[in-house]
Amino acid sequence: MDRRKELKEQYKRMKPEMGVFLIKSLTDKRYYLEAVSNLKGAVNRARLQKYSK
Repeated sequence: MDRRKELKEQYKRMKPEMGVFLIKSLTDKRYYLEAVSNLKGAVNRARLQKYSK
């Protein structure tokens, strides 16, 4: 039980990796640039949007 509480507290203290990411269109040479506070989440969102359309 204690281990579970420790893991929850550790998760709450974690800070997501911040950054900037760029998406480049190969067909019409357009760019999308975004600064985000959760880099992994933003990249994942962009990948899912690509395949859901």
